[in-house]
Amino acid sequence: MKLQSGNNNPTITSSNLPLTKQVCTEVEYDAYLKELRDEQRKVKLDSDPVSVGLGSFNDKLCNIQAARERVSQIMLDAIMNRALAQKLVNQAQADYDSSMNAKLATDQEIRNLRSADLRNSTLHVKFKNKVEKLQNTELDLAQADAFYKCVFAINKDLEAKNENLYAQIRTVQSMMGIDPAMREELRLRCQSKQRQI
Repeated sequence: MKLQSGNNNPTITSSNLPLTKQVCTEVEYDAYLKELRDEQRKVKLDSDPVSVGLGSFNDKLCNIQAARERVSQIMLDAIMNRALAQKLVNQAQADYDSSMNAKLATDQEIRNLRSADLRNSTLHVKFKNKVEKLQNTELDLAQADAFYKCVFAINKDLEAKNENLYAQIRTVQSMMGIDPAMREELRLRCQSKQRQI
């Protein structure tokens, strides 16, 4: 964990999170989401690329590529996190089911209960800790899935910005080949259309 200079409180970022066999914690999710928001904010496209020219596109291309690379790394972490959460749910479910089946097979008192609902509720009370573990792992899975969907949405947003940037580059390149008077007229038309919208 890194310390921020002049501050005694540790600053957690997703790049210094430990690799564990546990699903992410709230603190880790918060660190990832903060980094994702920061990566997304780094990428801004010009509303009027013709007036800026080709020179500004180099920085934007670098920013988008760096953001896409980092988001891809976080996407892999999110996939691994979701897979681990699913595995933990499966293990908790299997443990719960085998304990219930074993108890049902060996406990005559539970088998003699009148209904399946009554037998299940009695078993739930007897295996309260296993029920809670299963519920907690299901909540972890839901959170891991939501995190994956956030990363996926931000990745799609960056892909769209990348495509829009290339469209802007092509537009500026084509505009540079047009007569300057005609280029100015087209630019003014575009600006007037943008104001109308």
